[in-house]
Amino acid sequence: MRRCLFSMLIPLLLVAGSCSGRKSKAEHRGIIPEDDLVSILSDVYIADGILTIPKIRLYYMQSDSLSPYKDIIENYGYTKDLMDKTMRFYFVKKPGKLIGIYDKVLSHLSELESRYQNEMPAAEQKRGGLWAGRNFYIIPDRISEDTVSYSVVIRRPGNYTLQYTLTLFHDDQTPDPRQGFYFVHPDSLYTGRRHYFTSISYLKDGRPHRYSVSQAINTSQPVILRGWFVNHANLSPEISRHQIIEDITLTHSILRK
Repeated sequence: MRRCLFSMLIPLLLVAGSCSGRKSKAEHRGIIPEDDLVSILSDVYIADGILTIPKIRLYYMQSDSLSPYKDIIENYGYTKDLMDKTMRFYFVKKPGKLIGIYDKVLSHLSELESRYQNEMPAAEQKRGGLWAGRNFYIIPDRISEDTVSYSVVIRRPGNYTLQYTLTLFHDDQTPDPRQGFYFVHPDSLYTGRRHYFTSISYLKDGRPHRYSVSQAINTSQPVILRGWFVNHANLSPEISRHQIIEDITLTHSILRK
């Protein structure tokens, strides 16, 4: 982790050397105070991890690649030039002190990691419910496609509700875009009767919309959930698709008699 932390100095120095910042509270104090410097470096390390998330990476894709680091520095009320001056000061005059600062950063990150490990499993289970697939999809995606091959075994009767947020962009050419999830018996995946969720027509305005569909399962025999968020069966490869699906949950409730 220490190697990764020191590698963060490269974008930070580039940030500071590539632009000038606004006036700030520390402009006449020489260097950034140690406690704030620890917080800034911790946030920069976390930002590096967050930027690997497709949704966040997509947001910053069209902007300056250094803008997340600029935002962090300015959020603490300092300028890029002052950050550059502070890091150069420690590099040149107090390298031993810089190691101590990074030890504090490591300690802070370790504390956050421990808290995350204790709290996130329950939060993840609550967020996604029975949904075992990814929670975020960009279509088209160079890495993976939509969940047409997604399937999960459902072993108990009840009412199943699928909720998700969909953004359908103006340049998406999918004709009559609708969701296409359904239940089918595992012994007849391709020939058996399909029990589709309620059909919904989507808004194509480039904005995120929250959708919810439900389907009741009355049989006690296992069934398979299959399908896709936006119908694409038999679509020509030349049809342009541009969609984002996120915040997906699948929940179960007991059928009322």
